[in-house]
Amino acid sequence: RGRVLWQTPAGVPPRIAYVPQHVAILDASLHENVVFGMDGGRDGDVRAALAVAQLAGHDPAAGSLQLSGGERQRAAIARALVSAPSVLVCDEVTSALDVSVQAAVIELLREIQDETGMAMLFVTHNITLSRHIAHRLAVLQKGRIVDHGLTEDVLARPDSE
Repeated sequence: RGRVLWQTPAGVPPRIAYVPQHVAILDASLHENVVFGMDGGRDGDVRAALAVAQLAGHDPAAGSLQLSGGERQRAAIARALVSAPSVLVCDEVTSALDVSVQAAVIELLREIQDETGMAMLFVTHNITLSRHIAHRLAVLQKGRIVDHGLTEDVLARPDSE
């Protein structure tokens, strides 16, 4: 018993990209990490995705293993953005990061959301994070939605414990 909350125009499938909780970085160049799983990847697309993910100062040909945790997460965001998605799914996107780095990644995602209007779905156990990033919130319990609505409304007057 679901309902459609968002739908692409008729005949246009959504382009969904995923940013995982635990970022897998290959022992390869930053460029190869960003285009991993794609058929090729033009340099311009990769450079644009790196710029949006605030990694423009990094050489795409350089190795990726020396990147910090926050830089690795931004590389994962660049990997997701290079496919020009209409929806970005972020799974516990900040859980493995220090608090200061978490704030920078959230600010980056908010900027992307503001500039592109891209729909984003955040999966998190962090209520504080949801207050800062989500316009709407759905609370799941045992795989079922038990509360949903505007984030401030749900957090102020939860329907469930």
